[in-house]
Amino acid sequence: MKYKCGLYCRRPFRPVFIEKPPKIDDGNLYPVPMPPIEPVPPKEDDGKLYPVPMVNINVEVLTLDFCSEVQMTQTFVNNEEVPIEAVYLFPLRDTVGITGFSAEIDGELIIGEIRQKEEAKKEYENAISEGKTALKLEQQKADIFQLNVGNIAPTSTVEVKINYVEEMVLEESKLRYIFPTTVIPKYTPKKSLFKNRPAVIAGESNNDEEDEGDKKIEMVFSKIKNYGLNFSGKFTLSSPVTDVDSPNHEIITNFEDENHEVSINLAEEDVDMDEDLVILLSLDPTSANEPQVAVEKDNKSVKYSVAALLCFFPKFDISDDTELILLVDRSGSMSGTRIELAREALQLFLRSLPVNCSFNIIGFGSRYELLFRSGSVEYNQENLEKATKHCKTYLKANLGGTNILSPLNAIYKQKKKCSNRSIICLTDGAVSNTASVLKKV
Repeated sequence: MKYKCGLYCRRPFRPVFIEKPPKIDDGNLYPVPMPPIEPVPPKEDDGKLYPVPMVNINVEVLTLDFCSEVQMTQTFVNNEEVPIEAVYLFPLRDTVGITGFSAEIDGELIIGEIRQKEEAKKEYENAISEGKTALKLEQQKADIFQLNVGNIAPTSTVEVKINYVEEMVLEESKLRYIFPTTVIPKYTPKKSLFKNRPAVIAGESNNDEEDEGDKKIEMVFSKIKNYGLNFSGKFTLSSPVTDVDSPNHEIITNFEDENHEVSINLAEEDVDMDEDLVILLSLDPTSANEPQVAVEKDNKSVKYSVAALLCFFPKFDISDDTELILLVDRSGSMSGTRIELAREALQLFLRSLPVNCSFNIIGFGSRYELLFRSGSVEYNQENLEKATKHCKTYLKANLGGTNILSPLNAIYKQKKKCSNRSIICLTDGAVSNTASVLKKV
């Protein structure tokens, strides 16, 4: 199950007061005393999150070679009868750097400033207690951010803008841009991050040091579809673009400057946000991996300045004398379409392995399972048939939580079969102890 990013509210935030209308007998206006003000008792606060309808989301991307600058604008309306505190959850790739955020509430612009976490929390709570509108943005996990907007009046409109920069990825002469639209539930080993967060136990335990059962952070999401994604991007590249494609969305492309500049838009407006937007730009293979330098001059400031951006993605040739370990995520979050796609990808890998290599398949969740328990085996017809049968019959999302650290530890303890070892991981990315995993590899 994937969770759409969006804005949620805690209600009620505070009681609302109304006035009793004076009685008028003859149609004329007479001075009357102010009627008493009576509070409308709020609904009992059940601690749950309720969706605030999103009415628009717009994404603008400006890319120079491998670096992108993104402005994401989302508009929401508070249809509650009382003021609310809005909780805005949205995913971003863990490689991005936020450069700014702001919110416009009924024409009033609020701009975010950097504060120490505890200082920001205290300042936010003080502003809310005084009846002021305030914002607080914090990083919940490596790729999930939360924005709190307090004291939003009934029928008010909120426009939230997030600005960030990120580095694109080049793979086999293809430049990949991803705009995430969904939040995947993530499993965390008990002895890892987020120890004090509310969680439910999911999956099985293998009594490993890194995994004593897994925690799954619970999230709430809206099933109501009353909004969609609008996207426009301008990609300027040193290497000519030979083709542009999106595996999940229909796009419109416009090539300029001898294919060094490409404008990309979604073919339809308000596209459903049930799949991440992925754009693949195929570059000229003869120049895709060459170092590129972009120079920008600042003629507006008093002091003349120049900035240079150096981009390069070196390409390495892998020899046939290689051990390939295919690490497949079989946790609960991979159920449904994901495990089917992983199964198809794995079969494609198995038929594309280099000659004279050795290989093994390891499925992981709360525990891990090796296809060849004694270690990697020679890539021949007999072992290929065993791997293919295993892929078709036993590859299911039935291993509980997502603990990738345990199989990695097991792999590094094994003696190498060849001079080169490569690990290919097929996963939905729902791993929260990213720092520990990266430190291991």
